[in-house]
Amino acid sequence: MTMHKNGKRLLAILLAALLLLALPLSAWAATVYQWTAADNYEKGDTVTYGGDNWVAQIDNPTATPGTDTAQWTKGTKVKDDSVSVNKTQLQSGKINLGNIQMTGEKSDKFILIEKAAMEYAAQQGMNVGVSTNYMSVSFPAAAVVNSAEWKKAATSSTTFSFIMEIDDDYGVSLSQALSATAQSQLGCTSVSPDGLGFEFYFRGGNQSYTYIYQLAEDMTLTYNYTVNYRGATRRPAEKSLALVWADIDKKLSTAKVTNVLLDSLVDLNNQTVTVKTPYTCGAYVLAGQNNADNTKTTLGGSTGNPALSGEVNTKGVPGWAAANVAQMQEAKVISSDLTGKNFSAPISRAEFAAYIVRLLGVSSETATNPFKDLNTDNPYYNEILAASKAGLVAGRTANTFAPDASITRQEMAVLFSRAMAYAHADTSTDLTKLNQFADAKTISDWAKNSAAICVNAGLIAGRANGFAPLENTSWTEAVVMLSRLDGLL
Repeated sequence: MTMHKNGKRLLAILLAALLLLALPLSAWAATVYQWTAADNYEKGDTVTYGGDNWVAQIDNPTATPGTDTAQWTKGTKVKDDSVSVNKTQLQSGKINLGNIQMTGEKSDKFILIEKAAMEYAAQQGMNVGVSTNYMSVSFPAAAVVNSAEWKKAATSSTTFSFIMEIDDDYGVSLSQALSATAQSQLGCTSVSPDGLGFEFYFRGGNQSYTYIYQLAEDMTLTYNYTVNYRGATRRPAEKSLALVWADIDKKLSTAKVTNVLLDSLVDLNNQTVTVKTPYTCGAYVLAGQNNADNTKTTLGGSTGNPALSGEVNTKGVPGWAAANVAQMQEAKVISSDLTGKNFSAPISRAEFAAYIVRLLGVSSETATNPFKDLNTDNPYYNEILAASKAGLVAGRTANTFAPDASITRQEMAVLFSRAMAYAHADTSTDLTKLNQFADAKTISDWAKNSAAICVNAGLIAGRANGFAPLENTSWTEAVVMLSRLDGLL
């Protein structure tokens, strides 16, 4: 995982990743079955019998392993830090998808489920369940197949696999994941320097990766806190224990929250904390909850500015933009409270910068303020500073931002191109399409490549009089463009 802070563990993961990339999808992880005479094994299947592993040399071998070398050859021991699952295995019952046991010494576990197997599991109403030494996680297969990321991947590829990467001894503490301010706002304190690390993603035959950030339904995660709690220097009351989810790699792009203190059920007898959560990338860290009510608290948006609700309200929004506005509200980029909103008025530089920060999931912790015209009473204060720190926006001068000024279309193009670079999206600065606008030569040199990127990506369309670089953009038009950007990231 890229999430590791510990150098030795990061090196181990990088080496493992290189090994996996060198293998075809069908060979990167092996599954070992307990041999029974009744099962129909395929050529290449590995079984354990008599204390050894045996590899089938033909389909449907009839001999007992070790008695016929034409049917079985002795294989190497396979550790249970990786498992691969195909549709045939599920149909034959060789693998119980809802009860995958991975209790090997290695903390990093890899579970690969081929596309056809995942779709079959979803059709059959199966759960995916994995247990390790310190945790168990379970969720409906349909929660993956019905996710936005799966649907998008399935439209462009028929040969990808779903991969779960789990680290059940993940070296990150609450203080590493959250600032002191964030811990205070969430109302929790650190317990242990170790937690759980998760990455769920799709991998195609060309080794391309697509992360899945949220499931369509919650997964149930149970963490055994015995070791970490007993070894803690400061131990809060057990009934106050909870899990905090933190998007420490800032990979989340669809839900604009960065840290969540989850509803946590503590089982004092078994020393476990159980939560229901949709978040599939990031860290789960053991914490002590100050108010000990173990209820959910969400932190997102600016410091001191609560996370948006994700509710949808398009009352008064022009019909041609209603779906885009709803999309951005669901993604918690814009508020569902549209009271007093002038949909045709130009959007301000401050508001647009804040929307970009939320869309990209940029951390909005307080940063140094270089702008003399930006005060803390501005509702977008921290988000503007976050955008400036991330290199997404610049001031109109070295020390002024002009937060209330309208943003021109060429300024917006620059912001969009920087956002795409920040998210590592594909871009093209080819000027062919841009030069088709009658006023292309009036675009400032500093904005020309950015304008080309936006036109080529379909983010910004022309107006009747051309690209119109110095004209402003209405709030509604800006939100539509933001939804287009969201579709590209």
